[in-house]
Amino acid sequence: MGSVYLIGKGDEIMLTQNQVKVLRMIINYLGENEIGPTNEEIEKRLNVNWSSEVCEYMDKLERLGCIIRDDRMPRSIVVTDEGKKLVKLLDI
Repeated sequence: MGSVYLIGKGDEIMLTQNQVKVLRMIINYLGENEIGPTNEEIEKRLNVNWSSEVCEYMDKLERLGCIIRDDRMPRSIVVTDEGKKLVKLLDI
């Protein structure tokens, strides 16, 4: 499993392929629904069984500024402009 390196705001950002898959899945899910996915829905959509890793990936995506979550509200994931930009760069 390789990593993806992107340059943004003068800093190097490293995302694993699975982190990119999770970010893309969230973007697609939000485009289809009015609410964010649960961790279980992410696991089901990606056909994986690694809930602890999904949590870690979400934490990393939030630290990198790709998503914003509100712990007080379930399913409150927002993909930031930076997160959308990263996915667009990877699709080129």
